[in-house]
Amino acid sequence: MAKNIQFDQSKYDKIFIKKGISATLTEIQKDLNLLEQECFEGKDGYRPEVYEEMKKYRLYSEKIWAKRYD
Repeated sequence: MAKNIQFDQSKYDKIFIKKGISATLTEIQKDLNLLEQECFEGKDGYRPEVYEEMKKYRLYSEKIWAKRYD
C-alpha cells in the first residue's frame, strides 16, 4: 500500500527549490506510479478516492511543466 495518498504540495515545492524542475517531475512520477498501483491493483480493487487524489498530482505536474516556459 502507498504510504500516503494525500497530495502534499510542500514536498514538491521543496524539491523544486532545491533541485529544479526535472527532479520535481521525477519525484511526482515515482509517487504517481505507486498510487496507480494502489488505485487499480491494490487488495481492495479499484479505489476511486485514490484516483481523485491522483488528479491533484497530475495537475501540479502540469503547473511545473508550464514553469519551463516562464
